[in-house]
Amino acid sequence: DFVCASNAWRFARRHRRYGLITLVLVVSSFGRWRERRVMRTGFCFLQAVDDLLDGDRASAREPLEVVDDLTRAIRGNMFATGDLMRLANAFVTDLHECAGSTAVEDVLMLMAVMRRDRCRVMKHEVWSRHELRDHHRKTFTLSINLLMAASASTLRAVDVPDLIDSFAWCSVMRDLREDLSKGLINVPVDVISKVGPEVATGSNDVDALISSTAMGMW
Repeated sequence: DFVCASNAWRFARRHRRYGLITLVLVVSSFGRWRERRVMRTGFCFLQAVDDLLDGDRASAREPLEVVDDLTRAIRGNMFATGDLMRLANAFVTDLHECAGSTAVEDVLMLMAVMRRDRCRVMKHEVWSRHELRDHHRKTFTLSINLLMAASASTLRAVDVPDLIDSFAWCSVMRDLREDLSKGLINVPVDVISKVGPEVATGSNDVDALISSTAMGMW
């Protein structure tokens, strides 16, 4: 719980919405603290991994290497020391207990999807509408499946397809400026190609892209 609390504090300092999420998780755990631990460890572990890969959490090592170590630890059920390893161990143990090995495999698949975003930034990749749609759908399908599994719900992402698409679109729009400034391009290549002449050079690139006619139509 101390590791969860320290990570939740770091999330909340970066954006208040994470403080609200933490509050909801804590309040919903009253009276079922041990049973609901999987929700707290899951949120903290996956958000920490996401922050690491997005560059929102400082790392002495390349984030891809850290995530690969975590992946191997989960697959082999052999965890080293450190906060992320402790969170991974607690989350996977709790999740396996309440939802089985299929849910644990979903964790590994979600980590691989998040890892792909880091690679996109490093390689300056610009994707098609189809590639972006599939990537975001996979992200939120796995996320919703894990949330439902941890909640002991019989529902899964396949039961709420419209919700998946809504989450994907809202997430992209919410973080569009921040993602673009980091080099994560969630704008389709056909839109980027139309914007070209309108985009200024230097520090105004993101503002010019967002305010362009092609972006507005998209």
